[in-house]
Amino acid sequence: MWHFVTGDKQKIFGIADDYFVAAMEDSGAPGGFDHSGRLILVDKDRHIRSFCEGTIEEEVNAFMKDIDKLLETY
Repeated sequence: MWHFVTGDKQKIFGIADDYFVAAMEDSGAPGGFDHSGRLILVDKDRHIRSFCEGTIEEEVNAFMKDIDKLLETY
């Protein structure tokens, strides 16, 4: 599920910092902003279980294995 953030620029940057995302203004990007491709795996208790850079195949492959492991516990 995706959640898109809109509003005051400084508040958005603060939210990005809270969620381990690099966000920056980029006039060439749609909407004028760009962000990192990090993915975070959060369990049902809202604990971070894994993370990866979503543009690096090896990291995504390991991340997918972490998802499988987490699903086995539920």
